[in-house]
Amino acid sequence: MFESEPDLSPLLSALKDHFGEREFMIEEAEEFTLGTAFLHDSQLKSKTLAPAERAGELEAVDPPADRRRNTYSTPGLRLRFIEPPPSNQSLF
Repeated sequence: MFESEPDLSPLLSALKDHFGEREFMIEEAEEFTLGTAFLHDSQLKSKTLAPAERAGELEAVDPPADRRRNTYSTPGLRLRFIEPPPSNQSLF
């Protein structure tokens, strides 16, 4: 039987609450995540941070020139949560 994917929106919310809009290193996010029920590295990086970066809610601060977006393997990589860009959809 297949297990459904866990809802990681609480982890993203907890990270945003904890770090706010200040810069943090990937290691700080990993350390914070270890103190939660979300213990797998992939849940933090590929299932939480990467979607947030794709949505414009997270940015790398002065990343190395060879960094690929949505990857977090660079030691000391600095990140920051930001307000997502406004939607182009009209309310009318």
